Amino acid sequence: MARLTVSCPIREGSLRTARSNTDTLLLDFDGTICATAPAIRFSLETAFSELRVDVPNPRRIEIAIGSGLTLLETIQSLHPSSNLSREEILRLERRYREVYSAEGSQYEVLFPGAEATLEECARHARIIVLSNKGLKAIEAAVDRFALGQYVSPVLAERPGAPWKPDAGLFDEVQQRVPGVRRDRSLVVGDTEADLRFARNASLSACWASYGYGHNARCRAVGFDYLLDQLENLPRVLQDWSVQRSSGPAFPKKGD
Repeated sequence: MARLTVSCPIREGSLRTARSNTDTLLLDFDGTICATAPAIRFSLETAFSELRVDVPNPRRIEIAIGSGLTLLETIQSLHPSSNLSREEILRLERRYREVYSAEGSQYEVLFPGAEATLEECARHARIIVLSNKGLKAIEAAVDRFALGQYVSPVLAERPGAPWKPDAGLFDEVQQRVPGVRRDRSLVVGDTEADLRFARNASLSACWASYGYGHNARCRAVGFDYLLDQLENLPRVLQDWSVQRSSGPAFPKKGD
């Protein structure tokens, strides 16, 4: 399937051909629904500073955010050659979560048109949030922005659970939500972790290019659809619903 860039605005009711009830959007949160980079940066810098660990430079933090890693992986990547002990890394992780919950979350902002976009998509497909972010942080944001009426459930990073790009995450989705089918599920996310998850699980993929992912890495993994702004997701959903009979096909590297 050729990659598709959607740039036309969506009008209400434009998804008349989409098949409801059986289609599923597996939607990332950070960098896809919500602009969270300032919140993450603030919380990381605060945690590192308070625990007297060298604060990573902004560029290194930006790279980590764009990789789609879990929090523990992010902290480890910010000091890859340091002599931080496992205990120190876990303290940084705990303090980060505390700071994010108390202060950092105030810097979260939905991408333009997020609520209207989710409302429109929810008329034609179930929406499941899949994130490598901590579950409590995602649930708090969903509540704060009143998105729970459109998305359910939220599957996020927690001890013992698989995370992107592990294909086992889709098995958990199917266990949690009866009726989810591989051939009727579309992964939407901004990082290579999202796209690799889709590829590993043999799912169709849509790259949210407006998010935090690294351009070259995401293009190297490949995707079926390219979404240049969240407001155009309903059109992607419509086109995928019509075209998916041909099955997911990832472009070759370098295409």
